[in-house]
Amino acid sequence: MFSEVKLGEYLNKAALQIELQFVLDVTTIQAVGEIVWRKPFGRGDQYGILFQAQKNLDELIIKEMKLRRKKEVMQSKPYR
Repeated sequence: MFSEVKLGEYLNKAALQIELQFVLDVTTIQAVGEIVWRKPFGRGDQYGILFQAQKNLDELIIKEMKLRRKKEVMQSKPYR
């Protein structure tokens, strides 16, 4: 995850849980996780998120990634 908001001050005090909503292809995915690392990047920071166990989350993420990649491959093929 990328953010220009400095979340680092919270990381030293306690585990910071975060709820994310994101779209990989068409479905909005909601996930709860904990920030486990931070790395400066551009004008903000990149954060590594460890997702909590949530029913069907892994399968939904994999499904969305496959659908997105399939669309990318189809778009890159020349028309005949």
